[in-house]
Parts: sequence; C-alpha cells; structure tokens
Amino acid sequence: MKKEIIVLMFLSFISMQSKAEFSIGLGLGVPYGVLGTNLNYSINEKIDVSVGIGSTIVAGMGTSIGARFYPMGSESGLRFSLFHGTNAILEEPSCAVCDDFESYKGWNVGVGWDWSRYDGGWDLDVIYIMTSKAFDRADELEKNGNKVSGSTEPGVRFSVGYHWASF
Repeated sequence: MKKEIIVLMFLSFISMQSKAEFSIGLGLGVPYGVLGTNLNYSINEKIDVSVGIGSTIVAGMGTSIGARFYPMGSESGLRFSLFHGTNAILEEPSCAVCDDFESYKGWNVGVGWDWSRYDGGWDLDVIYIMTSKAFDRADELEKNGNKVSGSTEPGVRFSVGYHWASF
C-alpha cells in the first residue's frame, strides 16, 4: 500500500492544472473494488488517479488504487490504466461444511474507453491481471492435495461503470 501512495503523490506533484476535476462512479471490476464505487481526480488532461472501494460479495471488502492515462488528452476517451487492488477470490477449503472465501490483491493493467470523462457517463475497460496473491495460494492448496476450481492464472477481465460529472 505504501508504494501505491508514493505513486499517487508523485502523480499529483506533476500536475500542471490549477482546477481540480473530481468524479465519482459506481461499477463492477477491479477499479471499483469488485462491486462498488470509485473516486477519480484528474490531475491534468492526460492523467487521472483513482481510489475504489467495494464488496466482493462473498469475501468481504474490495479495494483498488491506481491511475489512468489518456494519450490523446480530453479529445478522446481512449485510456490505459494501472491498478493495484482486489482481483481474485478463492474458496478456501478450511472446513468441509462451510463456504470460506478469501480475496486477493495484485497488479492489473487495462485499456478502455470513457464516453464522457468530464461530463459523466459510461466507461468500459478490458483488464489484464498481471499478478495476484491468489496464484501463489492456489499453488499451495494444490500442493496440499486440495482441488482448486476457477481461474488461477493471469487473465483478462472486464470492468464497467458509470461516472457522475466532476465536482
């Protein structure tokens, strides 16, 4: 978490814009803490920083922190993103008669589109999970003879949300 805070502080210091642009959104995916909300701050026309908090439904709270880069500035909705946050959920075989799920965090990169960055609107991202503590945990469970179902390797996920206008 310390690394993510340092990255956000660095990005905020390179801001050349005098006016803050905030937006708040609701959505599904890594930037939203799985199912939840996120707050974006546009530090200039090409860079946003974002913090998300939500629910994993079965494994407690999900979180994310990251940045988005708009290579063509406010002229286009094309964006690239880097997030560290909740990106996997595994069912832990801690007892035979109960469901015990754990959430895991890692690094994620994405490419997406924001239809109305400063006016509010829909956004869609394709997210690639680069790392997750779930991968190591799945390997450990399999070594101990437990069956692991679902995706336990890096892979592609989607994120969709709606953001309300800047304030």
